[in-house]
Amino acid sequence: MAVFGEADHGCEAALRIHQVVRELPLSAGQKLAVRIAFHYGPVVENDSDVFGDTVNIAARLLELASPGRAITSMETARQLSAEWRPLLRPLQARSLRGASRLTEPFELLCGGAPGDLTVVQTVDFDADEKPELRLYLGTQSLVLNAQMPSARLGRDALSDLRLSDTRASRQHAEIELRGDKFVLVDRSSNGTFVLIDGEKEFVLSREEVVLRKHGHFALGRTCIDNPHLIGFVCL
Repeated sequence: MAVFGEADHGCEAALRIHQVVRELPLSAGQKLAVRIAFHYGPVVENDSDVFGDTVNIAARLLELASPGRAITSMETARQLSAEWRPLLRPLQARSLRGASRLTEPFELLCGGAPGDLTVVQTVDFDADEKPELRLYLGTQSLVLNAQMPSARLGRDALSDLRLSDTRASRQHAEIELRGDKFVLVDRSSNGTFVLIDGEKEFVLSREEVVLRKHGHFALGRTCIDNPHLIGFVCL
């Protein structure tokens, strides 16, 4: 593990390490290679070691790397200078072990230095993506976004969206933003009934689902003829 003051330095180190390893002679007839991952963020220092979420995420990203590759994160990509960004190739978003939200990994193309490779795909790292979810319950409404990424639903007085239906648990369900998707998580005894427009109603029982497009869901009972129906719209 190594620590750098800037994200660019992590890219420089990754390319240099791969270059040096490629130039090493065969070892017992085998070509050597290394796997690399790096992530930008704050760390906790203790003597000569560092800890924290940034270190943990880098370790999880390393699990995605194969020999000769370097993997990084969207957070790192946003910190890189313009000269490095053409060397990044987006990978499929996925859930990393121990992480509560989806991670958007990138591969750093390690076959050359900036300016040596042809750009086959570009990503606007500075795009101001603002996923938004709007909830409606009678006269109540609630908007979830990057500034308010989660909400609690149920009969509890501290719920962000509160309803009085006795079939609903006090802490019935939660909605949280993971990456660019809103996930509905059931934590109840009677389940959460979900009706996405154009699809059949289904029930969550201690499960979760990504909310798509628009529709309705109900706490503890079917959506049909339910006066406590919660509407949602994903933007």
